[in-house]
Amino acid sequence: MKTVEAMDKKAAAQMLEQIASFLELRGENPFRIRAFRAAARAVGSLSSDLPTALEDGSLAGTKGIGPATLQIITELATTGQQNREIAQALFVTTPTVEFHLRNAYRKLGIASRTQLAGALRG
Repeated sequence: MKTVEAMDKKAAAQMLEQIASFLELRGENPFRIRAFRAAARAVGSLSSDLPTALEDGSLAGTKGIGPATLQIITELATTGQQNREIAQALFVTTPTVEFHLRNAYRKLGIASRTQLAGALRG
């Protein structure tokens, strides 16, 4: 598994909750919405930080984190995917991804993917 550096679990949980809210507004599958909300709660209540939980595999064993959600969290945290690719993976629009990235940038006090990579490394 690719090494995951520092990503704040609170910010990750907020992002997952925002995705759930967006899906709810779009009238998406209620089970998918609940899965993202459960994942947000699980990430927010981790006893370790998110990078550690991803690296040691404990996030995969956390109740509320299924394989698909784990993959999304890992990909968003570790890859340099373009907004369009992330949107396709999440079945949302590119502007939605851009909206969530802007929120993450604002919360982290950064302005670019390059800075995001640095923030993830700590």
